[in-house]
Amino acid sequence: SGLERASLDRLLTEYRSRVAFNERAHRDGAEPADVRARMLRVELELVGVSRDALLDLHRDGRVDDAVLHRIESELDFEELRLQRLLEP
Repeated sequence: SGLERASLDRLLTEYRSRVAFNERAHRDGAEPADVRARMLRVELELVGVSRDALLDLHRDGRVDDAVLHRIESELDFEELRLQRLLEP
């Protein structure tokens, strides 16, 4: 379906971005652990940006309560996952 294709395209773009980020960091001599931590912090920040955008869409009436709660749950899960990965 179109939604599945859009999700697949989004994931592919995300992973290509991660690979490019890691390649640049490696060329610049960064330590792998530092690169990973920076990337995780960027991803965590993106979760917050996504949450803000979702709330704006809900406030504008473009996203109903059911969709809001479903996506909020996904964002909560992703936020927890990233926070755990950042723990020492």
